[in-house]
Amino acid sequence: MDESLRKNCEGYSDPTSYEALNNLCDEERRFHKLLNTIFYVSELAGFEIQNRVIFVDKRTGRVWK
Repeated sequence: MDESLRKNCEGYSDPTSYEALNNLCDEERRFHKLLNTIFYVSELAGFEIQNRVIFVDKRTGRVWK
């Protein structure tokens, strides 16, 4: 993650917001890794996904559409 995000707009260190943004990025990376894996496995098996798949993160409760 970009080190400039460790500081607020006034230039002061803001570790709380940095951690929150970092956690969001980690969550999105986990989701995209899952999605890429599912597409890859379905392609290997000779299938394709045609409709929307909805996931619910058991850790956070976030719904991914």
